[in-house]
Amino acid sequence: MGQIACVIVVLLLPILGARTSAEESAQLTLGSRLRVTANERVIGQLVAQDEQSLTLYTKTVRDPVVVPRSTIRRVEKSLARSQKGTGAAAGAVIGALSATVFGLVAGGDCSGGHGVDTLCFGQGAVGLVSAVVLVPLGTLIGAVAAHGERWQEVPIQRFTVNVMPRRGGGVAASVSLRF
Repeated sequence: MGQIACVIVVLLLPILGARTSAEESAQLTLGSRLRVTANERVIGQLVAQDEQSLTLYTKTVRDPVVVPRSTIRRVEKSLARSQKGTGAAAGAVIGALSATVFGLVAGGDCSGGHGVDTLCFGQGAVGLVSAVVLVPLGTLIGAVAAHGERWQEVPIQRFTVNVMPRRGGGVAASVSLRF
């Protein structure tokens, strides 16, 4: 009975090992944008991977960064890039349009004769002064309102199974569990 159980376990080990490796590999496709937390945090595009490491291309470092899998504590995959820049630009445009409308509505007609003690602000002057306030305000609101990058955690392969044939017959199996 004991030998039968050993044979069943040895036959099932490759299936379990292949399943855990396939699950992680399916989630980490080449070209994916990843945030890897190891000894330090690295954000970049996955350009290569093997059983020992992940290789990421980052914008801050010229050469690809190789992160050993043994040091990885967390891997996150980008679901959507940040829209902060687009939001800021849209806010600036809305601020400029608001300043123009405000200048047209609130600006006075300064073509008539006015006395020394009367100040008249024309449409252009009111639009310019309001643009100084509304454009930066719109930019700020647009940047804050837009969503940042969205991340999803990818399960790290912590359980691996290796099965190899031995010379002279038999099978060698090893199981490792990372914490």
